[in-house]
Amino acid sequence: MIFLEISRISFDPIIAKFESREEWSAAARFVYDKWIHDPTNLCALVAAGTQMWYTLLIIDEAKSNPFLQTPSVELPRSDDIMVWLMEVTQYGLDHFSACACFNAFFGYMIKVMPYFFINYHGDYNGWYDKGIEMMKSAYQLAPQDLLAKAMYYEAMEDDTEYQNVCGQIWRALTPGEWGNSLVQQYFFRILNGDQFYPDAYELP
Repeated sequence: MIFLEISRISFDPIIAKFESREEWSAAARFVYDKWIHDPTNLCALVAAGTQMWYTLLIIDEAKSNPFLQTPSVELPRSDDIMVWLMEVTQYGLDHFSACACFNAFFGYMIKVMPYFFINYHGDYNGWYDKGIEMMKSAYQLAPQDLLAKAMYYEAMEDDTEYQNVCGQIWRALTPGEWGNSLVQQYFFRILNGDQFYPDAYELP
């Protein structure tokens, strides 16, 4: 029997508290500092990268839909978060390019939002293609990793196989095991977790 792995994001519980209070700057600073103190820790790097990327999504949405933003909430400057995101991403590319977990999460983020990364090299299409390449690479590096396998089929735009692998993930994991931060909830929905656990989370 082949042992199956599922790459995940590991957050300190304080992150969910920051998010619930919409303290996005504090959440980003916390994960960044945690990674800086242990830069070779892959879990810390993935947590930092995904949190900063999600924070940029929040900032982006607030700019396009200002009426959705809570008036008392002060969002961080996107330029500051992008600098941190690129620092984390570049370190990952330099040191974790052979790790499926890094390629799966960062490949997805790069593919979906290339313009969060173009300040680094200024090439939208190049970053988009890089994201797809990384998502495919994740599965090649660890074909037993269900998250990497799901990202591979997402990159290949094979919806049938993607749905099938997502089903395998949620037959092996519960939402409680996955985590309850907003970033984890985002990827839960991306991986169709709400189809298997429709009452798992309230939408933010």
